[in-house]
Amino acid sequence: MAKRSHRPRPASPNRYATLRPSTPPVGSTAVSLAAMTAARGRGSTMEPAKKVNFAEEYRYVYQDLRRVAVLAGTILLILVVLSFVIK
Repeated sequence: MAKRSHRPRPASPNRYATLRPSTPPVGSTAVSLAAMTAARGRGSTMEPAKKVNFAEEYRYVYQDLRRVAVLAGTILLILVVLSFVIK
């Protein structure tokens, strides 16, 4: 068993209390909702999604899957042959 190089420190409430305030700022949620509502009313500035040819984009994935399938089949065939030879 490996020797422990350090002891874990106990969690102190003071350390974690400074990371995040317990209550959110008063106007932060209302401002963000108002900004979202105003932006929605102006109209969309997003472009339509482009059509993607997945066969071309993931050609290497198909080749890798095919290689893995051939290797798995070969290993399975070797195991079946070895099971008959060993008996």
